[in-house]
Amino acid sequence: MIWRLLVRFAVKLKNIDGLIDVKFLSQEDISTLKSLEEEAEKHVFMGLARGVNEGVHEVFRRSKVLAMLTNMAFQWPSEPTVKLFFDGVMVGEEIRDKKKLAELKAAGHIHLGSFILYRERLKEKRSSKNGVIIIPHIKVVEIDKIKEIKNPVVGSPSLLSDEYLKSLFKSNAPGQGTLLIGFD
Repeated sequence: MIWRLLVRFAVKLKNIDGLIDVKFLSQEDISTLKSLEEEAEKHVFMGLARGVNEGVHEVFRRSKVLAMLTNMAFQWPSEPTVKLFFDGVMVGEEIRDKKKLAELKAAGHIHLGSFILYRERLKEKRSSKNGVIIIPHIKVVEIDKIKEIKNPVVGSPSLLSDEYLKSLFKSNAPGQGTLLIGFD
């Protein structure tokens, strides 16, 4: 019964634009991914601060975990998927909305691609060494609508975990990435 439910769920996931494959992860895979995420969090992220992948931590708190392979057609949410904090104050975030990004650039904020550093907040915290980059869970509206599962959460894995997951998918095509989904 549960297996049929999971298979139906996987089929529905594959119907989401830009999601090209789904894999059920073994406990061994999940343990490996947890170790890789721990290792990734020991390092400085984007040259700015250490990272904490809250989204992936939330995924691992669910009873079931799947990996998803995406391509360039996958629609990322408009909410930031990366945020930079110093002393608890958000000084930067990823902005995917092109209009908002243009407005922030025009207002004189520092931009690194789609990542904005808020100039005034950064000035206030420039001497702080207490920085952290937070990678929150990702809101995927199509997944929230699937009724077969409860408490879904999607996380964007670190580069180390992404490489491991791509090896499970036997994928090395350019433009492909991975996501993790946890649910009860």
